[in-house]
Amino acid sequence: MKKPKSFLIEALKSLPRGIGSTRIFPESLTIHRLRSQWQRACEVSGIENLQLKDLRHEAISRMAEGGKLTSLEVQKQAGHKDPRMTARYFQVNTKLFGEKLD
Repeated sequence: MKKPKSFLIEALKSLPRGIGSTRIFPESLTIHRLRSQWQRACEVSGIENLQLKDLRHEAISRMAEGGKLTSLEVQKQAGHKDPRMTARYFQVNTKLFGEKLD
């Protein structure tokens, strides 16, 4: 059985690449350069202590809070193997819960 592909993998596969290259990002973009550019962008924006993993956490939180996806769908998109990891993002939204009962 094939492992389901996440939206992110499909999005990355669809990005354009240079002629004759399989790379999405240029070779000149090293992890050191990426980190320094990220830090500089945060400094210029006046944002403190923001890490890339924070963006991932926010995206998963929004998927969970949106109410359009089930916990299993969010789990697959997030790449969580254990449903308990995904369950942390689902908290009972009483307003949304009441609307579903109506």
